[in-house]
Parts: sequence; C-alpha cells; structure tokens
Amino acid sequence: QRVVALRMRYAILASASLIVSSIVVTNTYYRKKQFYPTVVYLTNNQPSLSILLFQCVVILFLIVKALTYAFFGRLQRAEVDNLVSQSWYAFFDMCLVFAFFQNELGVEFLFLFAILLFVRAFHWLLEERVDYMERSPVISTLFHLRIMTLITLLTLVDIYFIKTTYWRPASHGISVHLALGIEYFILILSLLSTIVRYILHSIDSMREHSWNKKATYLLY
Repeated sequence: QRVVALRMRYAILASASLIVSSIVVTNTYYRKKQFYPTVVYLTNNQPSLSILLFQCVVILFLIVKALTYAFFGRLQRAEVDNLVSQSWYAFFDMCLVFAFFQNELGVEFLFLFAILLFVRAFHWLLEERVDYMERSPVISTLFHLRIMTLITLLTLVDIYFIKTTYWRPASHGISVHLALGIEYFILILSLLSTIVRYILHSIDSMREHSWNKKATYLLY
C-alpha cells in the first residue's frame, strides 16, 4: 500500500506540473501571438521560467525511473538506502563547487548538475548490482544483458561529457565545466573497476567449483 500511495503521489505531481506548464505556455503564446516573443518572455519571466524548469526536472525524473526499471527491475531496500545516502554526500560535494564557481551559476549549470547526479546514481546502482552477483546462486541471461547494456551506455555518456567539458575550458578558460569533466573522469575510472569485477564474477559463476583466486584478483 505504501508503494501504491507513493506512485499515486508521483502521478499527481507529474500531472499537476504538466497542466500548469501547459497553461503557462498556452497563455503566453496567446498573448504574444508569435513563437520567438513567447520564448523570450518565458525565459525572462522568473515565475514562468521556474515552472518550466520544474517541469523539466519532472520529465527527467520520469525518464530516470523508466531507465531504472528497464536496467534493474525492482530495486532492493539496501540499494535504495545506499543510493539515498550517497546522493546526500554527492549533493554536499557539489555545494562546494557551487561556492567556488558561484559567478557561473545559471540554468545551464543546474541542468548539467542534475544530469551528473543521475549518471552517478546509475553508476552506484551498477556497482551494487554487480556485487549482488557474488551473493546470488543463479544469474540469468537477462541480468547479463541488462548489465552489459548499461555498461556500454554509461561508458558512452562518460566519454561524451569528458570530451565536451575538455574542449570547452580550452577555449573559454577554466570554468565549472572543468570540474564537471573531472567528475566524469572519476566516474569512468570507477566504471572500469566495476567492469573488472563483473568479468571476475561472471567467470566464477560459470565454474563448477569455487574459484579461490578470485578474491586475490579482486584485491588488485
């Protein structure tokens, strides 16, 4: 019942956000009559911009929920608790970045920060699910398909943002994009460690007898 109630709250919140955003956009376009003046007004009017940004956050949250279900199915209680705990640490770390680059704070930075937080969440969940392989007696083909697909997707995302944030500071000077690039570089290094653990756990699961040397390899 608690899960159903939580889903109902999400549905009501998403529906209300969509309705309010639609009313704001429709009303503005009705008064301005043209597309460009409508966009200019929405981006310069703080209440309207706040409503649209909240709608973007809701859409991003729904996309993340769908991807989470596609790659992980139903999350375990321990995974949720660990995700919440690490999210708080990540949030406080990014607050330090806010203080250092406070002159560059804006819509673009908040959007990039939200994407970084969601990408980090998928890295953490991937690590938890790979470690789960050692405790699970049976690993299905669907499990391997999900893990390999997510590894490929996260690798592409990390490389893309590293490339994007590397070239931008080179032409615009040191900025917050450099800090974000460093975060993605750390993520791809941790992803390499996760890939190695996944390979070792996969080899161990295919063996008939226990693999005594696996613990030694995991130490390195």
